Amino acid sequence: MDTLEKIVREGKESEQVLFRRGAYTKQSQEELLRDVVSLANAKGEGQRVIILGVEAGVHGATVFNIPREAIDGTHRYHGVIRDFIEPPLNMHAQSLTVDGKQLVALILEDCQDKPYMMRADYSARLHRGDAWIRVNTENQRMGRRQLEAVFAHRFAETLYMGKVEIGFDGNMLSQEMTIKTADAELLPSKDAKQKLTTLIEAKEQKGTVADENTFITRLTHARLFGADQPYQSHSVSELRKELDNLVERYGGRDDYFRFEQHGGKVNLVLVNQSDQELKGASIALMLPRSSKFLLARRVPVNPANELKARKVYDDESSYPTVSELDKAYQVTESLGNLLPGQTSLAFKEPLRLFADKSLAGQKVTLFYKLYGRNLRQPISGKLLFKLV
Repeated sequence: MDTLEKIVREGKESEQVLFRRGAYTKQSQEELLRDVVSLANAKGEGQRVIILGVEAGVHGATVFNIPREAIDGTHRYHGVIRDFIEPPLNMHAQSLTVDGKQLVALILEDCQDKPYMMRADYSARLHRGDAWIRVNTENQRMGRRQLEAVFAHRFAETLYMGKVEIGFDGNMLSQEMTIKTADAELLPSKDAKQKLTTLIEAKEQKGTVADENTFITRLTHARLFGADQPYQSHSVSELRKELDNLVERYGGRDDYFRFEQHGGKVNLVLVNQSDQELKGASIALMLPRSSKFLLARRVPVNPANELKARKVYDDESSYPTVSELDKAYQVTESLGNLLPGQTSLAFKEPLRLFADKSLAGQKVTLFYKLYGRNLRQPISGKLLFKLV
């Protein structure tokens, strides 16, 4: 594909290029789903792109600046696409500047597992099984004839009759992986809760003056938070409100504790043990979900970097797509073509797992399905986590 700036300057939409004047909002997510499905089903090979901040015209394109808050919000598109489109799509966001205006490109990779369609009802207008295709510069609903043509093209290819070995990243394609457990009671939010509760009790202690400058509250604050942290005057009601918001306030720090400092990093290896190419491969994992066995939906940010602006090159563009079901996690990732004899990792960025120490000694099963355009049916199997 030509460079993104060249596409903008040419100012021409096509079956694989779509311009949009502004960013998608919560109110226009139907348009996001319809545009993504249409582009993914369009004819041809290679990348497809939606460029936000461009409007096509008779005399070329006009560019419009995408505000910073809208750029920061593009990471939410991944969740909508993940939850409502099947099979899995690999999309990432990239920023660019044209004529001093900040734009965003949403790039779809490896759209080889057609047809793409709605995997669940989204609204009264978008239903499970709905599909669209981009023809010239218009999105059209796919009818029976178009769907039959897609399937006929798929089945015309030689079926894959080989074998793909799948195991954990490590020695000898292991079918079992050890995950170290950790104590969830040591979460930063738990520690903060204990300190705030102690401070509230000190303020409410019988016989003390209801004054923020009392010796007891200052001494308690210094003991809990250290002498280096300045004492700030807060009423009991303000502290209780802060206590109620601890989980939300400490969410990022808790995730970093769980998944980066005390969690397991998981990746799978696939080996195509065949002289055939497996085309348009993708993989889906299912593993149990509970309050004591958690899977990160994105790579946690180090608390020391929390104030840094979020990059459009978000971790979600390389981290696998994770969906939270009722009692399970579903992980999906597009793999592209697996060449004969090829060994490849399933994920660019390993999954992050956390298991509470109360689960030590147990084993957890991971189920997988490998899909491919020239597979008659998915390749299924299971792997084990040993919690210690």
